[in-house]
Amino acid sequence: MQSLPAATPKKNFGLTVRSAKVPAENLKVCTEVVRHWMIIGAVLLSGCASQSGMLDRMRTSAVESVKDPNVWVPLAGGALMMVDNIDNRIARSAAEESRLFSDPQGSSNDIADLSALLYLVTLIGDRDASWATRATRVGKDFVSLGSALALTEGLKNVTQRERPQDDNNESFPSGHATRLGGLTYLTRRNLEQLELARGLNVGAQVAAYGLAASGAWARVEAGKHHPSDVLFGYALGHFTTEWVRRVFFQSDRVAITYRPMQTGGAISVAFQL
Repeated sequence: MQSLPAATPKKNFGLTVRSAKVPAENLKVCTEVVRHWMIIGAVLLSGCASQSGMLDRMRTSAVESVKDPNVWVPLAGGALMMVDNIDNRIARSAAEESRLFSDPQGSSNDIADLSALLYLVTLIGDRDASWATRATRVGKDFVSLGSALALTEGLKNVTQRERPQDDNNESFPSGHATRLGGLTYLTRRNLEQLELARGLNVGAQVAAYGLAASGAWARVEAGKHHPSDVLFGYALGHFTTEWVRRVFFQSDRVAITYRPMQTGGAISVAFQL
């Protein structure tokens, strides 16, 4: 019986190609996030298609927000964490041996409060604005940040990702990181309106980013989130807060009025679409 000739080995030209393994859980999270954003986009486009100015404003604001490094850098980092089980390995290592915080859970809450305090200080620091103007800005910022937090809660219900310590399935994305991302944007926005010395302005921005980074990492050390959870959460909070603020709450597009009543008062919000 004639033997078959040996197969000729293929040349690889000195290149070694290594396939990256993406765990099934991480792949499911990515798929659900993409599907959720597609649904949101379709709803927004269908609801505003008849308003040409509104649609253009939404598109332009989305592009400007995505171009911000505070959005695309953590998004790219979160996507990288999904590859080859890097995400789970870092989460387990951080939770088993806390390196920065003796009480990560309590520290994450304290840092979130400090970030909110920094936002308020930079808001009040605008001496040219009246208290009525400041109150209106707080209302607009509250709704913008609240929109980001509401979207985060919706994504938690969709992705159903388990926390590193298996407490529940509300790991992705991180609500704390979403809040920190939104507050960082709002604080930076306040600083742009203040006439501060360059050193003070830079110091305040470093403080805002430092609080966001340390607060997000504290959630990882507490065993509540994977690194990708906080990275995506920060990007989502920054993007959504900025996008809502740009689209709906420019000074010439929204009016907020207060009417006193016998049992309290009524706040009316009117949008120009």
